[in-house]
Amino acid sequence: IPFDVCGMSDVMPYASTMFSSLSEEQVNAYIAAFRHALRKCADLFHPTVVHCHHLWLVSALAATEPLLRGCRIVASAHNTAMRQLATNPHYAPRIMAGLRQLDCVGVLTPESLHQTVEVFGIEENRICVTAAGYRVDLFFATDIPRPVLVEQLRATEGVCIPNARNTVICTYVGRLSTPKGVPFLLQGFTLARERWMRKTC
Repeated sequence: IPFDVCGMSDVMPYASTMFSSLSEEQVNAYIAAFRHALRKCADLFHPTVVHCHHLWLVSALAATEPLLRGCRIVASAHNTAMRQLATNPHYAPRIMAGLRQLDCVGVLTPESLHQTVEVFGIEENRICVTAAGYRVDLFFATDIPRPVLVEQLRATEGVCIPNARNTVICTYVGRLSTPKGVPFLLQGFTLARERWMRKTC
């Protein structure tokens, strides 16, 4: 495509174009480029399942692509499409019919399930709640004593963590950006630290 690719958020960590700023010609170029890529992949891989992300243009395109007939087309929803649709309702005619043909949609919460039915008109029996999708067998409180764990993190990851028992450790995993709320998280930590210091000093 002859412009920076669009992201589902209006602020991406790379050069991008907002869907709201695309001209009709650019939208058509975007769809044509992804249609070409889908057809190339269908011809090359002959997939039985295609997994898309976001209830937006490419998912709708995949669900209606003749070369993918016979494939199960599933999509993971991240709620960003609802925000995009609220900002850009003129995309509705391009996506709704295709999204309603998806075989399955995974959503994060029961509330998201109801919103997906209401906003996109996708049948409830095609939607499943997948939750946040983290593995409890990988992300859990360890039985390793804190001093041993702190030393492991220093040695393997180069992470310097205070070893004091009363030191609270909070971890943020995600994109470092204002729209994700990082500055507010840091302000909150600062306030919490100041209050904790006043109570313990």
